[in-house]
Amino acid sequence: MNRKLVKLFLSENLLDNLPSAEISEKAACKAVDPELFFSEDDHEILKAKEICFGCPVRSLCLEYGLKVANDGILGGLTAKERMALVKTQPVDADLVNEAISIRRDIETMHLGDFAGKYGIHVRTVSRWKNKLQDRGMAA
Repeated sequence: MNRKLVKLFLSENLLDNLPSAEISEKAACKAVDPELFFSEDDHEILKAKEICFGCPVRSLCLEYGLKVANDGILGGLTAKERMALVKTQPVDADLVNEAISIRRDIETMHLGDFAGKYGIHVRTVSRWKNKLQDRGMAA
């Protein structure tokens, strides 16, 4: 990863395409094998959807799925069902994965280590971390 990608992480609102912390904490599926939500078996698809329909953060998950995910069941809908609801293409999943990795690094690494890894000034990292904290996306 390079500095350009880290700038993209914040400058082009890629943060808006990350799953919220609330989804990770409260999702009904968090204790379920994730493979269930990527199955092509009709019985397993129905089982995954049942879990979604009883989930307290279903609407947040669906909102995330409409913006980002290209496959799997999110918010009770398959990728094909979600795509029928939107006319635009979702954000590139690889970029979202990179953004998740950057977010994890900025939360867990010492500011100086993060700055060194990504070739950014420590003040910039501090400013970005504050931005994440303001949005409730970092501790």
